Amino acid sequence: MNDRVQRLVSTYSQLGIDALVITKRENLRYIAGFSGSTAACVVLKDGSGVFVTDPRYEVQAAEEVHDFDIIISLESALSEAAKWASQAQIASLGIEAASMTAASRTKLSELAPGIRIVETDQVIEKLRAIKDESELMLLRQAAKIADDALATVIRDVIKEGVTELDIAIELEYQMRKLGGDKPGFDTIVASGPRSAMAHGAPTDRKVRPGDPIVIDFGCNYRGYTSDMTRTVFIGEPSEEIRRIYEVVLEAQLNACRNLRAGMTGREADALARSVIESYGYGDRFGHGLGHGVGLEVHEFPRLSPRNDSPLELSAVVSVEPGIYLPQIGGVRIEDIVVLRPDGIENLTSSPKELICL
Repeated sequence: MNDRVQRLVSTYSQLGIDALVITKRENLRYIAGFSGSTAACVVLKDGSGVFVTDPRYEVQAAEEVHDFDIIISLESALSEAAKWASQAQIASLGIEAASMTAASRTKLSELAPGIRIVETDQVIEKLRAIKDESELMLLRQAAKIADDALATVIRDVIKEGVTELDIAIELEYQMRKLGGDKPGFDTIVASGPRSAMAHGAPTDRKVRPGDPIVIDFGCNYRGYTSDMTRTVFIGEPSEEIRRIYEVVLEAQLNACRNLRAGMTGREADALARSVIESYGYGDRFGHGLGHGVGLEVHEFPRLSPRNDSPLELSAVVSVEPGIYLPQIGGVRIEDIVVLRPDGIENLTSSPKELICL
């Protein structure tokens, strides 16, 4: 039994269920090693179980899945899972309530009428918050690819007259060229007044002198995604935009200097929020300081005023304060970092000083 499976069995056993059916794509990759896109599930009981998929993934499953018996079937994965659970005389079966659809839950109940279905609350996602060294290696490489891609785009692409879409497309091309599998999420490029949109999708707007350009993107490398944001400028920014850049940078650096495992998500958020509030922009920082990053770009833990749980060692989190002024523009600066006993390991190396192109 590998360490991930062992930790999962220990966790769900405490919930009083006999077995767990896993259907979420990222959780299948984490527990079983399977990187296919769909049509699969795992049923886990006492550290052993089955991986079920259809003939399209027969070869891939044989290559990637090593800790489970493999069932290849033209029947649905849930149908085979229910059959196996019934044969194994399972009395109660946990499901991933946050990701399984209501229709699938109903179908599973119909397929296994003698088994009690129990909703679990993101059991695997909480385990995934703590990264092992193999995961950290992949995240370091994903972050490096993103850093290198951004350096190329800043040097060769961003200038007056290019569009936000030009920048986004070139970033994604460079990441693929450097060995990334795909973008980690939909790339954000928002310029000028649009930079006040925290999640502004790129458009055909051409960048202009004085514009801030918020660039938020990530690289997916072997399943793990990086996440970073830099704000650069075309020519000299206005005095107001320059001022908020300096405030955001001070807040971000303060958080990076003082962030520690063991503090709560609320305390982590306050490291940056207190700085921004001290300059009078508290109401313009409308999101939490950060979030976990790994197989998904947003996962546990949360660095937020709403999280009073302690942050654990070896979690990877984003540190991304921002200030957004409607009709004027916005600034965000983001790194991803590993929480260590005496501070952080920063996986993002792109410079953070104000860059005017």
